[in-house]
Amino acid sequence: MKKLLLLFLIFSTVASGQNRLNEILHSLDTLIQKREYYNNRREFRINSLKELLAGATEDENIYNLYKVIAEEYIPYTSDSALLYSSKSIEIATRLSNDKKLINSKLQLARIYIIKGMYCEANNLLNDISSRPLTKKQRIAYLQNRVELNRYKEVSFSKLENLPDYRKLRAAYQDSLLMIIDKESPRYYATKADRLMDRGKYEQMKEVMLESLSKQKIEDRSYGYSTYTLAMAYGKLGDINNKAYYLAKSAMSDIVNGVRENASLRELAFLLFKSGDLTRAYKYIKIAMEDALFSKAKLRRYEVLQILPLIDSEYNNMRNKMSRNMLYFELILSFMILILFISLVYILKQKKKLEAAISNNEKINQQLFEVNDKLKKSNKEVLKANKKLESLTYAQKEYIIHYLKLSSEYIGKIDDFRKSLYKKAVSKNKEDIIKELRSKEFINSELKLFYEDFDKAFLDLYPNFIKQFNNLLKDDEKIELKHDELLNSELRVFALIRLGITESEQIAKFLRYSVTTIYNYRVKMRNKAKIPRDEFKEAVKKIGK
Repeated sequence: MKKLLLLFLIFSTVASGQNRLNEILHSLDTLIQKREYYNNRREFRINSLKELLAGATEDENIYNLYKVIAEEYIPYTSDSALLYSSKSIEIATRLSNDKKLINSKLQLARIYIIKGMYCEANNLLNDISSRPLTKKQRIAYLQNRVELNRYKEVSFSKLENLPDYRKLRAAYQDSLLMIIDKESPRYYATKADRLMDRGKYEQMKEVMLESLSKQKIEDRSYGYSTYTLAMAYGKLGDINNKAYYLAKSAMSDIVNGVRENASLRELAFLLFKSGDLTRAYKYIKIAMEDALFSKAKLRRYEVLQILPLIDSEYNNMRNKMSRNMLYFELILSFMILILFISLVYILKQKKKLEAAISNNEKINQQLFEVNDKLKKSNKEVLKANKKLESLTYAQKEYIIHYLKLSSEYIGKIDDFRKSLYKKAVSKNKEDIIKELRSKEFINSELKLFYEDFDKAFLDLYPNFIKQFNNLLKDDEKIELKHDELLNSELRVFALIRLGITESEQIAKFLRYSVTTIYNYRVKMRNKAKIPRDEFKEAVKKIGK
């Protein structure tokens, strides 16, 4: 039982993870369709800065604008970033401002790393390292050293007799962790990187989840943080969560107009291995477009490592689909031919049938008319049969009921007779006279009789009260007391519905005077919302 429960929990978790992944991939596909909008948004910001640059006259402002424009270009296209960063160095040199010059060189070193110009980046950083640096510059310097060794580690992984770039990267990361703000996304990412080097993947995951709780998808750091978290899940063997956070990272890159990225390429490779060739091909093509556009050498190299694999499999899939389509078209053509031959045969048979049908049309018409009459007759017969069945059943029920009622009344009269006899025998003349004068027995029996009548009538016409009230004006409708089935007025018209229309008969039945019955009838006709002379006939139709 425990094993079954465990299997069920595992299956539920896997199914839930797969649904979550499918949802985020669908969101990514939707966002990819808006790539041009987000890229245009970045270009709009850059063009706005360029307009400010065109109107700038002071070197200080020109320097700041060159540097900001270069910063906007770095994750977008490195060639333009290189141009504006180089111009900021020229202005800083002209201003003889060492702080600005170091800031621009640090920025240029980042761009050199992205472009794969590792020697130039190394020379620039060596020059900077010999100068006094502020804390902010020191952090930027160490970040550049970390990234330079990371890029070299990947780019030269197949070459031998090279420095241990991983150890160098780790050393710079340790130095960076000592001075960087411990609440910054870069601190968390660097710490996670070091944990990954030490094989502490669970801790690495926890660190990045904490970091992400303080970030939004619109933050530039969000893409890098989710990418790092995806790597942690990958090391833990959780492929679904790795793909999930790679998709999140790719979405952040798109929203921020970042074209120097790694997430979409990594996600394409994962999907390729899982068999989702269509998405894998689409994502790797976009990753290649971004790598070429951004002029990022490492990204281009990484994409080219897996593009041929995905492209080959995708083309094989398309070729297989093309062959299947060809087989389908051949089968379809054959079926169309058979269908055409069948159609010709059917048309010939149709002509023969039309000739035969034309001869039988009159007979069919006559049969149809007779059949229609028979149907109508059958309906009437069925209706009459149902009515007869209902009446027969009701007759049986009420015969039995009134036989029982009559028997009860005979019994009661006999009991009354016996009571009088006993009093006569005892020669109690006064009690006999008192008993004969009292109406209590009659009134009690009348009450029971009316209750029985009310119940029997409402069994036959359950909607009588509602339909009767519908004949009256809105402010004249009859409202019964909580213990009443019918009142005196309704009993008068209940008898009319049963066919007892003479006031004398109704008066005898209800033990009222003829005048009282007449008054009831006149009073109700006056309350009617239909013409007075139609009221009685309308009552007689209730329940039909």
